[in-house]
Amino acid sequence: MAKAKMRIKDPEYVQETLGYKGLTLTKFSNQVNISYSRLSEILNGKNTTKADTAHTIANALGFEIKDIFFADSVRKIETKAVKEGD
Repeated sequence: MAKAKMRIKDPEYVQETLGYKGLTLTKFSNQVNISYSRLSEILNGKNTTKADTAHTIANALGFEIKDIFFADSVRKIETKAVKEGD
């Protein structure tokens, strides 16, 4: 069974949270030990990540993983259902 790829739910909310905590993307990437470019892709919703990385990011921001990430396969199922309903 393939491991779930996680996607950020609301990139804008996460960016606001970083600002509220006084963190730049550079500082946060150093804190969670993820490269700036990779973290930027994840937090802007341009790419998925493994569950363990999503967990690291969520915990560092004070969230549970389910609060800010969802399994990308859920989006694919929803998109398929919408297309079939047309």
